Amino acid sequence: MAGAALLTHIAASKFADQYAFQFTVINRSDKGVEVDWDHLRQVRAESSPNVQPVAGGMAYVFLTAKRPHEALATVEVKNGGRLLGRFRFDGFTLTH
Repeated sequence: MAGAALLTHIAASKFADQYAFQFTVINRSDKGVEVDWDHLRQVRAESSPNVQPVAGGMAYVFLTAKRPHEALATVEVKNGGRLLGRFRFDGFTLTH
């Protein structure tokens, strides 16, 4: 596959008395791009995910008592530290 093929996805749902968050990053780029997703980075700073391989990428699953709320997310795509693109979209973050 020439160029970059990148997919990011987030899902949040109630699971028993907790919330489940799943951040999925599928990176089929042949250029070795890195993905910096601000919401994923913020949630990882507070708790450790269950990391699951998916076709072409990884899924990061968090269980937490904190409630999700909608917020603008930013994903930066880089190659060797050089910014290739910055994308903003609706996502979820955590509240107490």
